[in-house]
Amino acid sequence: MKNRIIIFIFLFSVFFAHGQIQNNLDKIYYLLGTLDDYAGRCLCIINPNDWDKIMYLHQRDSAIIKRIEEISMLKFTKGKKRENCRNCHEFYYLLSSSAAKEINSFYVFKKQWGCEDANRNAGISYRGELKCGKILKASNEQQYSFMAGLFLTQGKKIDDVYKICLSSSPWRYKCTIKLLQALKSKILSTLITKGTVPTGFIIEFKPSEELKQILDNEIERREFFANEKL
Repeated sequence: MKNRIIIFIFLFSVFFAHGQIQNNLDKIYYLLGTLDDYAGRCLCIINPNDWDKIMYLHQRDSAIIKRIEEISMLKFTKGKKRENCRNCHEFYYLLSSSAAKEINSFYVFKKQWGCEDANRNAGISYRGELKCGKILKASNEQQYSFMAGLFLTQGKKIDDVYKICLSSSPWRYKCTIKLLQALKSKILSTLITKGTVPTGFIIEFKPSEELKQILDNEIERREFFANEKL
């Protein structure tokens, strides 16, 4: 009987801790963290009101899609088959005017050149550079939320070493290093690959105890959703 009580208390504490982590994550900062920022935040704007795009992911990333939906309480939309697009139906799109507006406020956008969407509609391409200062001035809860989202999409754990791997994302790379230091985590190594396409930006680190709990939770949730269908 005594052993059952101990087991019950242990399980309760685990579920309670998990619930606390879930409830404390800031949705916008979490979404901001999940973006890859390949060559910056690139958007093809077809009309002036077309700023509702947050991200798109391939169906093979179903666990990540499910986890993002769980935290953001937003729903991805499946792409449709198109004559001029062989695999558009394999991608899922996250759209929200209000959330995208907040996320885009973390970037300085510059107009670049013309672009076309999947339907050959002409638009204007914008590239955004991440405003790291805005993230560094955020609350600890918001910073942890950013790191949780980032680790979900770009992170992995090997033994006791945590690793962030970014592709052609120099601003996010520099910002992540500063953020880890601000959160009292230990940077073990950094690497920028040379002569590769895309350029790799790799950070190995040992998180603080509080950040470790948050990142481990992302690993658990990603594994939990691994076998769920979209």
